[in-house]
Amino acid sequence: VNMISVSMQGGCGCENMPNLRIDTNNVELGALMAPRPMIMIAATGDWTKDTPKAEYPATRHIYSLFGATDKVTSVQMDAGHNYNKDSREAVYSWFARHLPKKPSSKPVKEQPFEVEKPEDLRVFPDDKRPEGALDKDGIVNMLIERSKAQLEECRPVDRGILNRLRKSYEPALRHALALYAKPSVQVDLRGEEDRGGYKLTRLVIKDVSRGAQIPALLFIPNNEQGNAVLMVNRAGKLACLDRSGENPGALASYLIDKGCSVLAIDCFGIGENGAPEGARRLEPKLKFFETFNRADTAERVYDILVALEYLASGPGSKSTHLVGIGEAGLWSLLARPFSSRVSRTIVDAVGFDTSNDESYLKQLYVPCLRRAGDLSTAMALSAPGDLLIHNTQGTFDASWAKDAYAAAGKSDRLRVLEGKTSDIELARWLAIEN
Repeated sequence: VNMISVSMQGGCGCENMPNLRIDTNNVELGALMAPRPMIMIAATGDWTKDTPKAEYPATRHIYSLFGATDKVTSVQMDAGHNYNKDSREAVYSWFARHLPKKPSSKPVKEQPFEVEKPEDLRVFPDDKRPEGALDKDGIVNMLIERSKAQLEECRPVDRGILNRLRKSYEPALRHALALYAKPSVQVDLRGEEDRGGYKLTRLVIKDVSRGAQIPALLFIPNNEQGNAVLMVNRAGKLACLDRSGENPGALASYLIDKGCSVLAIDCFGIGENGAPEGARRLEPKLKFFETFNRADTAERVYDILVALEYLASGPGSKSTHLVGIGEAGLWSLLARPFSSRVSRTIVDAVGFDTSNDESYLKQLYVPCLRRAGDLSTAMALSAPGDLLIHNTQGTFDASWAKDAYAAAGKSDRLRVLEGKTSDIELARWLAIEN
């Protein structure tokens, strides 16, 4: 009733929770009713003013795919936003037509009734809560504690619970990150240079599914062995170079010398992929942005998955490894469970405080992430793949990783280090030469 519209999807927070309409809209959501009976009530004086020529024909087309156009109809009233008597009687008649026991095609008129007084309908007289009832903050805290308890029940202390965690929380984490489409990769080459011992290729990796475009540098050694490393840095692809800005830095040089290809990328909002000034993503007054759009962190996670798909699908590829540097270590950890392409993963934990909501809000904001188990779930779902987490600084809790790898019988594939590990040590751990 007076809701299904492409021009207005909802005007308040209760109708616009984050992630609700990513890659979709209310017309598509309404059409999911097909082939069940549905009536679309519209009005000339609100956002359903175009329903007869726009939203209804689109919905009717979906019903036609089921051979069920007789199950959907629309009625528009010459009125403002309403649920007036004419609208109600249209609904009564629609129910009468489709109720299973006594269907009827006769119009149903509204019977006289007396409206209850608002004070008689209130749960608490005079809006006063009984003693001990929770206020708004109390309800929020209750929900948080309930969510924590539910998650703790899935702490992967044995293989059975680890499997239960995968079944319950992997879809939740996937939804929080809005990972709905598998990457479909294309590449635009920007030029190649022969650098003696290796070839440098400048390229843009494109994703057909979501339209992502990822500027990248690809180093292919002359003694290439079929192994590849994706390097993701908060400072962008140029951070893989030395101070001259021309040659590979220490980590990339070591890997290239060992015959490993290296791909460095600019994730969403970074380097060449930076949002232009005034872009709507940066517009602070835009209402309900994350109802329709992915958070920056979610976009970056997807860019990592696209780049991994590109590397792993290359000819002669043997193993693909993932290295996240700086805050990009956290993005890489979130991406790791959703790529079967990765052999070894290095995560820079940057001393991230996993216990603090403010850390997530400021450094790793993704709506619903904590409800989906946040980094704890990501670590557990990474088992049994080889995983090195360093630079925890005593504030990054890796206990879920330790539990999950122990439950999988693969504790030897996990390393957790409190200090920051040198580039050379990281490269040696990747063991490309093996």
